[in-house]
Amino acid sequence: MNKISNFQFPIFKKAESKNGGFTIIETLVAISIFTVSILGIIVATSFGISDSTYVKNRLTATYLAQEGLELVHNVRDSQSLYADSNGWDHFLSSLSSCLPTGTSSGCDIDPRADLFGGPISFSGTPVPVASCPISGCSLVYNQNNGFYERSANSQATFKRYVTIGGSNPLWINYNPEGEVSVVSTVTFTYGDKVGTVSMSENLLNWIDPVGSSN
Repeated sequence: MNKISNFQFPIFKKAESKNGGFTIIETLVAISIFTVSILGIIVATSFGISDSTYVKNRLTATYLAQEGLELVHNVRDSQSLYADSNGWDHFLSSLSSCLPTGTSSGCDIDPRADLFGGPISFSGTPVPVASCPISGCSLVYNQNNGFYERSANSQATFKRYVTIGGSNPLWINYNPEGEVSVVSTVTFTYGDKVGTVSMSENLLNWIDPVGSSN
């Protein structure tokens, strides 16, 4: 009878996984990195929104400043073409409130106003020409008619004021050749900041310049 020798079966140990779960510290680090990344995206997005608001408001302010000059053109042309022989004087007297003072930055002209025939009347609705406070006349967009209109809202995004003849107290006789300077300024807000757009030009008495024959 064969003798059976003692034989021990090998004990196989379970191999330890090298890809074990995250430790608490590793998890916290991963969360921190993810949080910082998200915050970076949020900050970048907020700056992008702020920049787009600035560009949009500045573009609108540029158009409103240009409109201010065009409105003065309209007053001059209307008074010169449809008033009597004193059209240039009517033009200046109609815009006398555009002279800046200690309490007024200038004036604003309503684009819907009737400007024909003699000096502009300061009655009626809308008031054709209004004196503006130092901060400018507030403008608010009216979706019904497509105009930016004067408003009592002191917190309006856009404010405009137009000056004629600078600060010269004798501005009606600003230039013996019949020339006045016009400056249209619009301020606008974006966030907690304020931007400014200003345009200027000189207007001539092109209908009846001094020295021309009648």
